[in-house]
Amino acid sequence: MAQGKKSVIIYADWIDKFEELEDDEAGRLIKHFFRYVNDLNPIAPDRITKLSFLDIEKSLKRDLVKWEERAERSRTNGLKGGRPTNLKEPEKTQQVISEPKKPDNVNANANANDNDNVSDNVILLKKETKEITHVSSPPAIPPAPNIDFEKLKKFFNDNRGGLPELKILTDSRKTRLKNLEKKYGKELIQIVIEKTRDSDFLQGNTEKGWKASFDWITNPTNFIKIAEDNYLNGNNGKSRPKPTGEKTNAEIFNDGMQSRWAKDIRFKL
Repeated sequence: MAQGKKSVIIYADWIDKFEELEDDEAGRLIKHFFRYVNDLNPIAPDRITKLSFLDIEKSLKRDLVKWEERAERSRTNGLKGGRPTNLKEPEKTQQVISEPKKPDNVNANANANDNDNVSDNVILLKKETKEITHVSSPPAIPPAPNIDFEKLKKFFNDNRGGLPELKILTDSRKTRLKNLEKKYGKELIQIVIEKTRDSDFLQGNTEKGWKASFDWITNPTNFIKIAEDNYLNGNNGKSRPKPTGEKTNAEIFNDGMQSRWAKDIRFKL
C-alpha cells in the first residue's frame, strides 16, 4: 500500500469466493490478504490461494490508483491555497424593496427604524446565498487486460493431442473466448484444454472415433461439462449424467481448480 494509506475497501460480493472455499483454505486466503495490504510481499502458500487472490489483487490495485490520484489532487490544491472553484461566484440578484408610502405625520425616528429593517433583510439575503463549487468526476477504472490470442492459439495447438489444429481465431471465436474468460477466468480455459487432451473420449480413442473440435470445446455448455470432469477416462466413452441444478460460476471455477489438471499450470494466457 502507498505511504499514509491506512485502510482498504472490502467488497461484499467477495463472499461467493469465500463460501466456495474450505475453512482452512479461506483462512490461508485471508491471511495472505492482510500480509499483502501490509506490504509484507507474501508468496501464496498454495495454488488455491494464488488463484483465489487474483481478482482481489486487481481490485486492490485499482483502488490504490484512485486513492493516489485523490491524494495528488489534495496536495496540489493545498499548495494553491485550497480547493479550486471552476465556476464564477454567482451574481447576487439585486432586490428592490419598495418602501410603503407613509402618512405625512410619521416622524423621522419611524423612518430610521424602517431603513434599519430594510438593511437587515438585505443582509439576510446575502447570508443565504450559497456558493456553487465544481465537483470533478471520479477517475475511470482502467479496462482489464485482453486475452493474448496468439499465445492461446499456440497453447491449444501444443496441447491438442490428436485434435485438428487451430489455424485461425475468427471474431466469433474471440468473442466466445472473451465471454468464457469473463465468467470463469483464463486459468480455467487452460485447464479445460488440458482435460480435453487427456480424455480418450474427446480425443477420438473410442469405437466411434468421434473427436472434439476447438469450437465444440469452447461452446459454453460443453466447456462446463469438461470442467466438471464429465469426460474422464474410465467412463466408457460416455459423458456422466448431468447434475441436477445449475451450478454457479464460482462452483464451476472451484471444480476446475480442485482437479488434478490444475496442479501444474505452466502457461499464463
